[in-house]
Amino acid sequence: MEVRLNPVEFAKSMMKKKKQLIPIPIVLDNGIAGIVYGYYEGKDFYYLDC
Repeated sequence: MEVRLNPVEFAKSMMKKKKQLIPIPIVLDNGIAGIVYGYYEGKDFYYLDC
């Protein structure tokens, strides 16, 4: 499952759990690329939505 966190929730979670941050590149249809930052907790992927 993927869980979207807002910046405040993401920062609080990272401070509490000390997980390794994983950058994941995403390419959109029009060729623009972006990076989503997140971490795994078990099978769940928590990511920053902004």
